Amino acid sequence: MSKPGYLILGSDLVGTVEMLGSLVSDLIVGDVVWADTSNPLSYGTFAEYIVVPASSLRKLSADLTLEKAAYQVSPLLHIKILSC
Repeated sequence: MSKPGYLILGSDLVGTVEMLGSLVSDLIVGDVVWADTSNPLSYGTFAEYIVVPASSLRKLSADLTLEKAAYQVSPLLHIKILSC
């Protein structure tokens, strides 16, 4: 997968692993994962697919829907929004 020639916004993600590199052993295709890619050179989570280092992914409970997982992994963001 190659990077597009333009900036794609987004700094956190919840999603399903679609493909793995040959050296990744702690994840499997289909795992539900979360990551924060807020390094200024690593945005792009609003894309349909994103390539990130396996070490930046955190495996979530398989019984969570993607919607519930997206809400649960960033509660501080929701607290800030609700307290405005």
